[in-house]
Amino acid sequence: MNRTTRRRRVRRRPTTRFYIIIGAFALAVILLFTLVLRGPEYQELSEGTMVFENTYPVVLIRDETVYNATNYGHAVFYASEGERVSKGSKIAEVYRWGYNESLFKDLISIQQQIQDYQENVIWRDAVNRDLNTLNSKIAAKMEEIASAVSNGTASDVIALERGLSELLSQKQNFLKNNVKADDQLSRLYSQEQQLKESLASWREDVVADSSGMVSFNLDGHEKVLNPTNMDKLTKGDIQSAKSSTSKITYSSDGTTRPLYRLVNNYTWYCVILAEDSIKEMKKDEKFLMTFEGYLDRPHEGKIIGTRKPEDGGILYFVEIQEDIGPLISVRNAVTTMRKEYTGIKVDKRALFTVDNVLGIKVVKEGATEFMPVTIVFEDETHAIIEAAEDGTVLSGGTKVVLQ
Repeated sequence: MNRTTRRRRVRRRPTTRFYIIIGAFALAVILLFTLVLRGPEYQELSEGTMVFENTYPVVLIRDETVYNATNYGHAVFYASEGERVSKGSKIAEVYRWGYNESLFKDLISIQQQIQDYQENVIWRDAVNRDLNTLNSKIAAKMEEIASAVSNGTASDVIALERGLSELLSQKQNFLKNNVKADDQLSRLYSQEQQLKESLASWREDVVADSSGMVSFNLDGHEKVLNPTNMDKLTKGDIQSAKSSTSKITYSSDGTTRPLYRLVNNYTWYCVILAEDSIKEMKKDEKFLMTFEGYLDRPHEGKIIGTRKPEDGGILYFVEIQEDIGPLISVRNAVTTMRKEYTGIKVDKRALFTVDNVLGIKVVKEGATEFMPVTIVFEDETHAIIEAAEDGTVLSGGTKVVLQ
């Protein structure tokens, strides 16, 4: 008797993973049908404003010329830091290296003796109101100088010292004109004149070669960081200037040494050293610029060019045609650049790329038409755009497709 062996059928139960896959597939189908039924999203074009604002460290370049003087050991400045001078204006008196310093001390001593003697004579006769006024002005000026020195404002000190020198000269002339010279005073006058003549052989008057704003602050970068050299600047040049290390050296062996510079205070430049391109900095774009420490003096700067030096980085050159003011002696600064862009503002989902051309899909009478556009400015979500083709204008209220 044959016995037939029957196999027992094993039934598999669906796993959790199976239900997850089925559920995800069903959800995808539902979403697809929802999107198909709902159709594309739209937006109407409208005017809007977007703002670019960023802060950069910059190196300043000035249109300036450095002038040398005979190598000197002592200088008396007649122009003050930041003063505008004309051609032929007296900048300073310099005394050649090796001059006899004791002559200066002797001259000051004699002049003090003359003044003391004159004042004793004039006070002996009567109280002099004019002399009182001069003495009060001199005392006030000396207090101003002391305050400027304590505050570290060197440019103010030079101007104040020049003012003090003028007051002392007025007092000297006043006393000389109002006190009759006796034998003792005549001897003092004679000694003073001899000392002046001795010092005159060491003295050289320095006058301005041209008009401009004068500055006595030099850092040795003036020759390299000059507008005529901007097309040759390297990353290393800018980094060297950023180090704030002065390249000026003085020696008694040389025949001349730098004394001052004349600056065209209405044309100057900022250089930005960037590792990557800054897309907003296109040629001829203008920005509002404010500098840290000088926020009350905003300037308008224009991008005039870029340079990619062989040693790396990208240099952006910004031209400013406004009075440089207190930045005349600043080499390194931090500036905030700001620009408002106004035009047709769109959600970036309205931008499509068709055959490598960027554009928008304009809805006209139920159909869509692709219109090439250019991005003027953009952030993560929105953009200011303009028509890329001549004769085409974007206007508010136009309906466009969103992705």
